[in-house]
Amino acid sequence: MDDIFRQGKEFIEGIKPGSRVVVIMDTDADGLAGARIVEYVLERRGIQPVLIFPGKGEWAYSEQTIKSVRSVEPEYIIAVDTGSSVQNPYAPIPTLVIDHHYPLGGKPRDIVFCSSYGRKPVETASLISYLIGKEITDLTPIEWVVLLGVIGDLGDTKEFPFLEPLVKKYTKTQVRKAVGLLNSARRASSCDVSTAYQALREASSPRDIVEGRSPLIEKLRQYKDELQSELEKARRSRPFFAGENVAVCLDSGCLVQGIIASIWANKFPKYRCLAANKGYLPGEIVFNLRTRRQDNLIDYLHNLLKDCKIEGSYGYGHNKATGGRMSPESFILLLKKMGFSEEVVKKFE
Repeated sequence: MDDIFRQGKEFIEGIKPGSRVVVIMDTDADGLAGARIVEYVLERRGIQPVLIFPGKGEWAYSEQTIKSVRSVEPEYIIAVDTGSSVQNPYAPIPTLVIDHHYPLGGKPRDIVFCSSYGRKPVETASLISYLIGKEITDLTPIEWVVLLGVIGDLGDTKEFPFLEPLVKKYTKTQVRKAVGLLNSARRASSCDVSTAYQALREASSPRDIVEGRSPLIEKLRQYKDELQSELEKARRSRPFFAGENVAVCLDSGCLVQGIIASIWANKFPKYRCLAANKGYLPGEIVFNLRTRRQDNLIDYLHNLLKDCKIEGSYGYGHNKATGGRMSPESFILLLKKMGFSEEVVKKFE
């Protein structure tokens, strides 16, 4: 077992039964799957964790989430797939971060940092949770959950051939359909992540999620329908070009900008593709930046804005898939820095 994963195992094994533990997670399939594995492992050790789902537009280190975590008065915190930064707002509470994203500002301080960032291949957060968890307890009853995160983030498991028996057992088709339903909850206008997690917790296989008829699964289907309707509108949005950049302006209450940015990045592989959504959060613009170029988009954004005063946050995630949320004024500055004309900029106001 690699040292970085061994540290996570030792952290979890060091938590005494009955301790107050908070598990925070990202809201996509990888975050949900990793958190479910962590929860399962803790439960087998006599620990019932408190689960914190970041709200719409929030993340593990945003003000409201920090307030929610601290209100529990936890003795330990485990953050799964949440990204990280050099500052740890939860200090001095013992904290374990299980992650695979770019660490903003460098390695976080005062935490146990189980990160696969920079490794080849890069294990997803759910896979790290799985590799740690199986060294602590038998994960057979929930072994399929790891596939949701790996296939949800990477599209397949080819870089991890030891997962192939699970793929054959549960089928890639069923896993992908389950991922689509789970992710629809976070992307819906209500950002109802708790429903997705409860559906995951109650399932015994991907098929249970795909073919289930419980009220939870029916709600996920409603969210997927809402998302598909919004995506159809968003796909018709006109792209605007400036040098090596292309931008699309969206106005949706659903989290569609990441999908649209990926669509345009695949269509225009020589460009950096920006999709900005001014309808998702009141008073802010949420955006995603994607590319198939060899660029590091996180470095690109930070270099572009290094001398600017920005209201908001940006530059987390992956080298070729990043984004942020900004005030309209700050976002307009970003567009200008990217080379877009005043005529184009006005369309985003």
